[in-house]
Amino acid sequence: MGTNLYIAEGETEKNFITQLKQKQIVLPGQFKKYNLMRKKLKETDDILTKKRDKIFGIVDTDCDNINCACFKNFEYNIKKLKKIGKIFILVQDKEFEDELKRIFNDSKLSQIFNAKYSNKSDIKKHLCKPDIYENLLLRNQLTSDMLNKYCSHSCHFINTLKTNNITSLSKHVKDFKIIATRK
Repeated sequence: MGTNLYIAEGETEKNFITQLKQKQIVLPGQFKKYNLMRKKLKETDDILTKKRDKIFGIVDTDCDNINCACFKNFEYNIKKLKKIGKIFILVQDKEFEDELKRIFNDSKLSQIFNAKYSNKSDIKKHLCKPDIYENLLLRNQLTSDMLNKYCSHSCHFINTLKTNNITSLSKHVKDFKIIATRK
């Protein structure tokens, strides 16, 4: 078997997971940027080239226009990924920034990061900085209890899977605790 694999669509998730791996808060593993809802995996994609122990797919639910095609892609991708490892899906309620706000009890991100933002694009750029989460972890502003809130509101997504007649995928939807190395 190979190593663990993290799959998510954005740079912010990549930086977040990378910092958590470096601090040994989550299981070690490789990270691949890929949108499991919007794109269909191909046999030639490097994601599918080797066996994995565990695959953690992090999906956004920020699009109001998630449609039947997205769920078909998602279902197809999960079937492909199941061939190379055990699948765990972590569902972000809306997008990463919304998850951070919930982790920090709905505080304004400008307060959390002590920065000013003029628009959503500025926030995204700031959250892509590689050391941003390391600083929060070092200052103990991001605790284990807070991290356990990450990807912990998946019931709406599971209901949407049921509505789209793909309830078999709901067994793969898990909370953040599944990737945590310490309690």
